[in-house]
Amino acid sequence: MLDLHTAILKNEMVLAIGCTEPTAIALAAAKARAILGTMPEKIEVYVSGNMLKNSAGVVVPNSGGMKGVNVAATIGVLGADHTKNLEALQSVTTEHVKQAHVLLENNFSKMHMTANPAKLYVKVIAYNGLDMAWAVIKDRHDNFFELGKNNQIIDTSVSDANSLNAKLNQTNQNKIQLSNSDNADDTDQIEALYEQLSICGIYEFITQGDLGEIRARIEQQIELNTLASEEGLTTNYGLNVGKTILKYSNPNDVWIKAKAHAAAGSDARMGGSVLPVMTICGSGNQGITACVPLVVYAQAHNIEHEQLIKAIALSNLVAIHIKHHMGRLSAFCGVMTAGMGVSAGLTFLSNGTLREIEETVQNIIGDISGVFCDGAKPTCATKIASSIDAAFQAHYLVKDNNMINSDMGIISAHNVEQTIRNIGKIGGEAMNNTDQAICDIMAKRI
Repeated sequence: MLDLHTAILKNEMVLAIGCTEPTAIALAAAKARAILGTMPEKIEVYVSGNMLKNSAGVVVPNSGGMKGVNVAATIGVLGADHTKNLEALQSVTTEHVKQAHVLLENNFSKMHMTANPAKLYVKVIAYNGLDMAWAVIKDRHDNFFELGKNNQIIDTSVSDANSLNAKLNQTNQNKIQLSNSDNADDTDQIEALYEQLSICGIYEFITQGDLGEIRARIEQQIELNTLASEEGLTTNYGLNVGKTILKYSNPNDVWIKAKAHAAAGSDARMGGSVLPVMTICGSGNQGITACVPLVVYAQAHNIEHEQLIKAIALSNLVAIHIKHHMGRLSAFCGVMTAGMGVSAGLTFLSNGTLREIEETVQNIIGDISGVFCDGAKPTCATKIASSIDAAFQAHYLVKDNNMINSDMGIISAHNVEQTIRNIGKIGGEAMNNTDQAICDIMAKRI
């Protein structure tokens, strides 16, 4: 079981520059151009509703403040590096931006809604003369699902390199292995591995397991995500949520400071900052939310660094566990699940028991489980502030022994795993019509 948690963290903790949905679109576009072998004369971009939802309102990094699917794809063709995964936009220059303005004015890129049922899906087709090439990213933001040229699918090992299978096989002792075959059964095997997660198992890993193989990534998460927070607190981005919270509240209150610093990281990311951050669940906002408040709390209470490392690993894994039940992209706001991870981390840092951690998660699910996602945009920072507010409240309630002692709504008393399944059923299934309505509203503006 110990290697399971390490491998899942390796699979989920990925560096990214900018919002991951437009970055994934740029990555697919860069790959399509590379396969074509020359600059395309035009491109077509097919996206799922959730990819549109999370690309329409957020600034594409290094684009000079531009937004949208066609912008991301055009910038990707011109200047993104397809070998850099979710850091692909780091290589974009001002010259690329100038060229992009000209191409966009001449309808270089045309966006379509895809009929593919996957919620995370983008296909970019690049054309030059009689030649065409395409790249498909599906299910994960850096997963090249299909590559092709001139009606021929190209064999690729890209998906294998990024797969959980590869990461599991790289872990010490190889206690958990998937088959090396490349077939549909692998998806079921990976799904089964994630299904093994539980708050109890995560707690045992954090308190008894070896964090050596993921320690460097957590250190990187602390460093980079804190830098993004500082960027949002010192420069004007988006709605300046973090700065505003500190301006009108007591900046020395750890509760206030934690939510302000987390929100500021999102201010910067959604506003076009090119600083890389460590993501979880394919989201930089979730990676910031799951980490930064715990850094602030540990500093305020002079908590040992080793305990902070464990608390962030716990927060990440709890968030991943809950998010898995809803899907990587869904109608349920992802930073709320990250806030649920933070609530567990706060109780852990206060020397809480396993039961207290479970009851803290119960409390916060009972609070913020109905918040929907209406796309990546500057107001994500306000939702992050709300999620951290709820995390502290849930933690302090348990600290005073205020727990949910009977079944209430979707909360199954003293059974956090059933509650997580309940919220997964709502976020991953019941809210599909909500998700479609949101996507329809946004699509009409394009």
